[in-house]
Amino acid sequence: MQILNEMLAIPNGRMARDELEKKVGHLERVGGGYHIFAELLDVRQNISDAKEMESLIKNALRAGNLHSVMCNVMQFPPREDHVGGASVTHILEESHVTLHTWPEEKFAQFDIFTCGDNKEGTNNAFLYVVKILMPDYVVGYEIDRSIYKYLDKNTGNYKRAAFAEMVTIQESNLLLSMQGLLRE
Repeated sequence: MQILNEMLAIPNGRMARDELEKKVGHLERVGGGYHIFAELLDVRQNISDAKEMESLIKNALRAGNLHSVMCNVMQFPPREDHVGGASVTHILEESHVTLHTWPEEKFAQFDIFTCGDNKEGTNNAFLYVVKILMPDYVVGYEIDRSIYKYLDKNTGNYKRAAFAEMVTIQESNLLLSMQGLLRE
């Protein structure tokens, strides 16, 4: 409960952050990170082999200058009408990345979160996966999950504010990057 008394949690992202900044003055980013999660539909590449998916994620991490400290790879066996998919999870120095595949549906889910200010690296890793898998459709979100502090003018003490600014990938700058990749 104590943290709730100190922390101002604002669910409405950018608009609420701008409004608070108008009231209190400068907001200083002190932590948090960037999160992208996406559904990749009608993937044109083979996504059934766990070793290939592991290699894909390792190359995506290189593209983003991100650093794996632990990896877990799971190859799911074929059964009935299912080809058998793969799951790859990396714990990063910066946080985590996961990829889960359903080859019979030509479907993959990708999730990456990085702490700190490496938004470009997070984006580059995601864009690498999109470029290689070549999905026809991408549905996803980019979230700025940052923590800020500001000086309370009434008390003279610093307070914290958290914003989860979520935009669809279609609304973000990532869309332009993806469109360029998918035309290549």
